[in-house]
Amino acid sequence: IAFGPTAAMAAGSICAAVAGNLVTDCGFEQGPTTSTIGPYTNFAAPIGWSLNSAFDQYAGYNQVVTNPINSGTYALKIGDDDNETAPTISQVITDSPGRTYNATFYLAYGGAGDSGAYFDAQINGTTDKMVTSLVGLPYTVEHFTFTGTGSDTLTFTGNTNPNEWYLDDVSVVANPVPEPSAAWMLMFGLGGLGA
Repeated sequence: IAFGPTAAMAAGSICAAVAGNLVTDCGFEQGPTTSTIGPYTNFAAPIGWSLNSAFDQYAGYNQVVTNPINSGTYALKIGDDDNETAPTISQVITDSPGRTYNATFYLAYGGAGDSGAYFDAQINGTTDKMVTSLVGLPYTVEHFTFTGTGSDTLTFTGNTNPNEWYLDDVSVVANPVPEPSAAWMLMFGLGGLGA
């Protein structure tokens, strides 16, 4: 499936402008690099992300691409066939233990009619967001939240026949912490209600 470039292409990657974003190369704007895992080599792998061998094994399905994009110049195409080992990309996020984080990513789907299609976003191997159906463009924004442990692994994986998923503009940011004065006012108000 061919998609036309968007007007956002010239504007830069929107995730890079997200204050406090903990994700490195969030919009895949560092471009492609070469990855070799075992006997497999992928010449269009993302920079700053860890890959599994299935990502490199089917390099034509899994690569940094220039079309379609959500913003900036690049996005990531990912997804082997349903009967193949799912490709993964992951990144370790350094965060604060016990703090709540908001994760956001943009996703598009190049296939249609595949009942086995899925795309997962995971923290430390646990699925926090699963998408099983999505149609083409425009990109759809997806969200989930998690509690930081100090060091958490963000992973994306997915399979589909006969086309792929497109991922762009990934961000992980901390929920704002209430100002002490606001917290005291809230507690004082609740205490007054109790009295």
